[in-house]
Amino acid sequence: MTRIRMEFAKGDGVRFVSHLDTMKTFERAIRRAALPIAFSEGFNPHPKLSFGSALAVGVTSDGEYVDIELSRAVAAGEVMKALNASLPPGFRISKAAEVSQEAPALMAVLNRADYLVTGKITGSWSQAQMEQVILEFLQRDEAVIEKWSKKGAKEVDLRPGILNLSGGLENDTVRLEMSVMAGSEKNIRPEEVIAALVKYQNLPIDPQGVKIHRKRLYIFKDNKVLSPME
Repeated sequence: MTRIRMEFAKGDGVRFVSHLDTMKTFERAIRRAALPIAFSEGFNPHPKLSFGSALAVGVTSDGEYVDIELSRAVAAGEVMKALNASLPPGFRISKAAEVSQEAPALMAVLNRADYLVTGKITGSWSQAQMEQVILEFLQRDEAVIEKWSKKGAKEVDLRPGILNLSGGLENDTVRLEMSVMAGSEKNIRPEEVIAALVKYQNLPIDPQGVKIHRKRLYIFKDNKVLSPME
């Protein structure tokens, strides 16, 4: 058995492909590439591949990750080449490396994410106002918003999970860069941060009209920033 970890991008042309359909896309590409994918045991065997933190529909990314298990050894570079030739436009693998079978699952270790969010500002704002809004927001002890799930609505404090936030204004377009906690520990979505900025700082932006790009997922451990590829 060989376990290959890959870093891939999800471009603008496929940003409305769901996480489930992304998984199916990779499964089809693996079959087209004739890679010796390993299968789970049991009544309904399925290909052994696992992704990092799911990317929301409509969000693009430069740094997503997937592990695939092969039934026999194939060089990581050959796997990457074969899949890039089989994946549809919009998906592109940039790195591949063999990892140990004992390495923790991606979902268990990925705990940080960096995002770029852009959107239109309504009204007349200046760069100085943007900087003041962000400064005031980061000085807050809490930023509570209402989140909905299958169990109903509950109030959640986002502030502990917002690690860094900066922004700039170009004409009527705001660019926000943020680092947030991700994964099972605490998962902060960028649209939630925007909603909090609207609620607490009266940021004149439509949360539904922003464009979100995930720059990278990574691991923060022992005060160090680590790539899943390391």
